[in-house]
Amino acid sequence: MTTKIKKGSQRQSRRKETLLKKAHKMGILCDVDVALYLQIRKSGRRITYKPINRQCYNTSMEGSNSERQSRKD
Repeated sequence: MTTKIKKGSQRQSRRKETLLKKAHKMGILCDVDVALYLQIRKSGRRITYKPINRQCYNTSMEGSNSERQSRKD
């Protein structure tokens, strides 16, 4: 039984790692900001990913796209 639990947690850990790698790679290849929020149902543990070298914004609170563009200029 413990080996079954251990295998399950190892599988979950590998999947999480793969997901984070793919999110990072997508951000680089597509030149987009990627942010992930994961919550493990059983434990309630939260995992947040956002790139360190970029700042992520909540666009619904920052105004329209044209307003954000004018702030950058």
